Amino acid sequence: VLIYIEKVIYSKPNVIILWSDGTKTRSTCDENDVWNPELGLTLSVMKKIMGQNFVSKLFKDWAVESSVFELMSNKSEKNMVE
Repeated sequence: VLIYIEKVIYSKPNVIILWSDGTKTRSTCDENDVWNPELGLTLSVMKKIMGQNFVSKLFKDWAVESSVFELMSNKSEKNMVE
């Protein structure tokens, strides 16, 4: 059975996908992040395909911590100025 997207709802800070099998997936932007609807759509599709638990574990195991990301960003900006 082919499952497809019936509707996508962009309601900041959420992206909600309604699927043809009657289920829905939701991605919610953290209040400390910048809302990106394309990223929300991607994450919602990943949750449907891979499962919520797998996606949560994936980001827990592999996401860059914000402090590390800020350090890398500052270093990149500094290199660009030099």
